[in-house]
Amino acid sequence: MYQLRADPEIIDRSLLELFLREPETQKRIDEMKTGISDSGLNLTHSRFATLIVPLPPLAEQKRIVSKIEELFSELDAGEESLRRARRQLGVYRQSLLKQAFEGKLTEAWRKQNPDLLGSRAAPWRDVVVSDVLTSKPTNGRSVKDRTGGFKVLRLTALKNGKIDLHEYKEGDWEASDAANHVVRKGDFLLSRGNGSIKLVGRGGVVLENADIAFPDTMIRLPLDLEQVDAPFFVYLWNSEQVRRQIENSARTTAGIYKINQSLLTRYRLPLCSLPEQREIVRLLDEQFTVIEQNERELDAALKRSVALRQSILKKAFTGQLVSQDPTDEPASELLERIRKERAQGTAKPTKTKQPRGL
Repeated sequence: MYQLRADPEIIDRSLLELFLREPETQKRIDEMKTGISDSGLNLTHSRFATLIVPLPPLAEQKRIVSKIEELFSELDAGEESLRRARRQLGVYRQSLLKQAFEGKLTEAWRKQNPDLLGSRAAPWRDVVVSDVLTSKPTNGRSVKDRTGGFKVLRLTALKNGKIDLHEYKEGDWEASDAANHVVRKGDFLLSRGNGSIKLVGRGGVVLENADIAFPDTMIRLPLDLEQVDAPFFVYLWNSEQVRRQIENSARTTAGIYKINQSLLTRYRLPLCSLPEQREIVRLLDEQFTVIEQNERELDAALKRSVALRQSILKKAFTGQLVSQDPTDEPASELLERIRKERAQGTAKPTKTKQPRGL
């Protein structure tokens, strides 16, 4: 770290802090850095000392700081309101999932469609993961990169409950080597480990057959599509009921949380008939579409607020934020007066060399 001690007779320290946070200033500071990588970048004293600081009269500086604090306080309140609304959407999302897998979301539907419920006395039953699979879970395989080799998914293919089949690399193996790991429609792939316990076990469903294998960073659950609807399973897997089991069973090694096959096959799941599963998916899709639209609007509003902060700082340091008073002592006269006073010994002496630009 560098210690920068501003002269309060020349510049308001809050104003200097705000100036150093201004995007154009940050850009100029970045251009001063030397080095070849983020970890090797360096900013020397001599380079930083050349940074030009726009210096209004001291009285105007205080007006600028006061106005920025006023405007930023309003933005802080607005942003907190937006973040609170976004958190509430997250709570509502989990509430919908809870209602869905307690049978409450489709209670009216069951009364209207008794003929679709099948012969079971109870519409819902408690099962374990292994009950809804066609075979045991399997881990993927680790392969090195090789141009022209058989395709293998990247972990980044897991996106919002789906598998993006365009997120792959070419591995150092042939189709025959990958045969046991090729993805099939209805496969549910999940992450074996992650540095965040909130992300370990997150997964998505494969929507179509493809000549692509899955890697060792994933586990495959081959769903029995005669028992469980794939989109329904995705919603269920992301519900609080299942996430709690995943996070409780995760074990950490060297900062990485991991889950294993034997434990995940024993996770308990609430299950209903296929027609009711599909109705749940329809209702959740409908509600989640509205939630996601609201989230996008809130995120856009937060981005606009960030842009507005940057605009305020830009105006502040181009003389456009507050009115200028012709009776204010100009910065050039202030500097000259302080130099004379210090030369004559009437002001507190300083050994600090005046940085260029002030």
